[in-house]
Amino acid sequence: MFWSFKDDAQSIFLDIDAACSVTAGKKYNVILSPSLYWVKKLSLPLKYTHEVKKILPTLFEENLPEGNYNYYVYKEDDAFICFAYEDRKILEVLEQKGISPSDVKSFFFAQTALEGFDDVYRVNEAEVLKKEEGIFLLLPAAWYKDAKELPLERANTSKHAISLQHFSHIVRPELLYKIIAVLLAFVFVLFVELFVLGSVKESVVEESQNIFAQKGLKPTMMQNRSILSQYKSIYERQKKLRESLIALLKSTLKKGEHIEHIRLKDGVLRVYFSGVSALQKARVTAALAKEKIPFKTEFEKEQLVVEVKL
Repeated sequence: MFWSFKDDAQSIFLDIDAACSVTAGKKYNVILSPSLYWVKKLSLPLKYTHEVKKILPTLFEENLPEGNYNYYVYKEDDAFICFAYEDRKILEVLEQKGISPSDVKSFFFAQTALEGFDDVYRVNEAEVLKKEEGIFLLLPAAWYKDAKELPLERANTSKHAISLQHFSHIVRPELLYKIIAVLLAFVFVLFVELFVLGSVKESVVEESQNIFAQKGLKPTMMQNRSILSQYKSIYERQKKLRESLIALLKSTLKKGEHIEHIRLKDGVLRVYFSGVSALQKARVTAALAKEKIPFKTEFEKEQLVVEVKL
């Protein structure tokens, strides 16, 4: 499968031993040959790429020569495709080929840009590019007599672009020593602060444990918050019950009118009034309305029932 999209930059293949023709001032998408990076396809007990990125230096440490490496990873089905590359080495090859970094729009690995290329492709006089078990490799040209030219116009430069740090590898020794000295001083100050904070933390934890024990609290804040939430809910219901009863007891009742009985069940307060007609119920519920307490009324067996949900 190949991709087709509009891009104002031409794709070129950058290899240590391959010729490369460019025009100054023109923009290029540079596709890096496998000779300029290391790649691994790994199945790991991790779910996300950001988790794998943290351990990439460890995954490559036994394979890489001494150098200053950057890393990249993306997920493909159930596997992670991991890369290690040296900015310095890639920039040196660019310089050798007469390509200015300012003329480069983006950098891509052959592994991602040539994803749908399944034939054998000529890279230089001695090597060809071929995908083996999902990974692009450089193999001896002598093994393949019918290698094709790379159709770079079909390259996929829509995703997995990387950027290079142009000057990350250029550090003067005296500047490096100064940076190390500053970092050591910072680490010392940080260590002292952590030591002080650790002592304070122990004191606070011990004090909190004493308070928890004295007050009969649970050992974790989550348990205590749950208990607090339950008590708040009980308090709010009891508060509403108290306010509702006070308001109803303030009701102006005339001769022959009285509260027959009060019932509280399943969080619902029901007060039964005898001798109150439908035309007179507003007078009985006036206090509830004044306190803005929601209520419902109905008549059961000629009794006015005022219902408040707590």
